Amino acid sequence: MANITGIVLMGGQSRRFQADKAFAVYCDKTFYQQSIRLLEPFANTIYVVKRPDQSITINHDKITIASDIERFRGEGPLAGIYTVMSRASTDWFMVLPVDTPLISASILFRLTQYLHKKTDAVIPIVNGNIQPLIGLYHSDVKGYIEQQLINKDRSMHQLLAKLTVHYVEFPAEDAHFFANINTEEEYHYYIKDQLE
Repeated sequence: MANITGIVLMGGQSRRFQADKAFAVYCDKTFYQQSIRLLEPFANTIYVVKRPDQSITINHDKITIASDIERFRGEGPLAGIYTVMSRASTDWFMVLPVDTPLISASILFRLTQYLHKKTDAVIPIVNGNIQPLIGLYHSDVKGYIEQQLINKDRSMHQLLAKLTVHYVEFPAEDAHFFANINTEEEYHYYIKDQLE
């Protein structure tokens, strides 16, 4: 398997959730713990990128807690990815946001099957929707990310437009795995009410 560093993005503001969704619970684990669990089989090391005001403690040799580098602090997911790419020296980076806790290991495994030298990123598509925050990015992408951040352009889709991307199509019946939990209503619909 390729040498992969995992990136958990947990630093969002959770404005629509009325609480910090990184600490919401699914299957007896917080969302950020779920992301770590999913990345562990694929990544040699994992970075959890948080806001400075978020308080977490993880005692594990494989896991590092980080905050965005000061130069780009608060500039969204691209800043989190860039921060880790600036600290780790692996060829590939597997990214997961904390608000997609239903993602399965089988989906991540399928993405890893498309890693090769002519690809900058491997990104899933479901129901015609590109999922740029669930995927694999090559270390060569770091320069493109830096330039976008300098230009105050936070768009993941603009980044993908500059790259050689292998898009992996998933069937419509897999759409629930990619559910983005942004509100309390979505949490109840996809998670809490299903468990009760």
